Amino acid sequence: MGRIANLFGWEVNEHFRVMAVVSGIIVVGIVFQHSLLRSIGEVTNSPGDIFGLRSMSGLTILLSATSSGFWITASFFIIILVSLVFRSGIEKGYELTLYSLPYSKLEVFSVKFLEGFTLSTLIVLLPALVLTFLNFSDVPAFLSSLARDERFLGLLILMMLGVLYVVSVVTFLSLSLRSMLATILSAFSIVIIPYLINAGLPPANLFNANVMTMLGEKYFSPLRLITGKSVAIYGLFVPAVLIGLSAVLAMRRDVK
Repeated sequence: MGRIANLFGWEVNEHFRVMAVVSGIIVVGIVFQHSLLRSIGEVTNSPGDIFGLRSMSGLTILLSATSSGFWITASFFIIILVSLVFRSGIEKGYELTLYSLPYSKLEVFSVKFLEGFTLSTLIVLLPALVLTFLNFSDVPAFLSSLARDERFLGLLILMMLGVLYVVSVVTFLSLSLRSMLATILSAFSIVIIPYLINAGLPPANLFNANVMTMLGEKYFSPLRLITGKSVAIYGLFVPAVLIGLSAVLAMRRDVK
């Protein structure tokens, strides 16, 4: 385990990737805050004892965390980051040094994918969670109810599955195409353009129907959410297939 941790630390300690993560967290945070303030202005507060995600305050968080602006911005930085993880070493020529170390190709691929997914999750979840806490810190009862709310857990799961989908797409393109530019342009076409033309493709369709399910069901269960058709297909099955194909490509191809 120490060997893998050392490799993970070596991979993360790359200044361009750190810059991409820090820039992503800041810009995504700005977009989330803007969306949150706009949603607060659009949603009229009303008295009642419903807390958590089904409250008016919870609705503003839900609208912000699933907005197209938030996910287009986050996807942009995820695409750049994951492309750097898998392609920068190859194109700059230092990937041969990594593969000369006593690690198998599968180990190297696994660490790179874990790095891409972990840092991409930070880009999405860290600003959303921090800004949610800061904006509602004067209402501790609401934050407490949110932390115990299964619907909020369901939202976090959906967001992580959205990240997983984007990361798996970019990973597959990084290993199947021969340049970082081709990877970035292809990933933009697959992930971001559907948002711009309302195509109803992932990750957008992970949220569209499931958001209403989370709000409308009287007895909500995160397990039932995960086993729903759209989540099971686009959040679990498609990423699993893409990750499996990427692992095969990583095992079969040279460092080029």
